[in-house]
Amino acid sequence: MPTLEYHIGMYALAWLFWFILFYAFICLVQKKRHLNISKRESLILANKIALAWTLVNAVISVVLKNHISM
Repeated sequence: MPTLEYHIGMYALAWLFWFILFYAFICLVQKKRHLNISKRESLILANKIALAWTLVNAVISVVLKNHISM
């Protein structure tokens, strides 16, 4: 049975992965569309999206785990 530290570490890595991916996507769209978004705003937006995405994935995995174990 995985420990709490294992789960925290895995979700931290997942957040980091999604944060880098969404930040790169925001930068790409910003260059392509010539948007005036500051670097700070891009980081904040990528952080919010990555955090929300990670939390949604965590909830879905818990729900599926509980549903499958029934």
